[in-house]
Amino acid sequence: MKTLTKPARKTAPKNKAAFARLEARVTPHLKATLESAASISGHPTVTSFMIQTLTERAEQMLEDHRQAKLAAKESVRFVGALLNPPPPNKALREAAARYQREVVS
Repeated sequence: MKTLTKPARKTAPKNKAAFARLEARVTPHLKATLESAASISGHPTVTSFMIQTLTERAEQMLEDHRQAKLAAKESVRFVGALLNPPPPNKALREAAARYQREVVS
């Protein structure tokens, strides 16, 4: 006699990546605006629309901040080089002498 067994029940993987929950209270008008924007942009849910939009905006803000910080750091370095230039090397001295001979004279 054959014994019939049920197939093993599938369960969610134990190593599933963890997710964090983010909630926001909004006015009915803002909710309707978000729903409309999600719909016209092709998102199936307001959640997917918000995740994409917030991710793009957050990444742009972080990049803008990194660039501004780098620009400020580079500006300080540039002004420092202008105020305290290194002594001219041999190639620069030769170029200046050639300029004097060929252009100025």
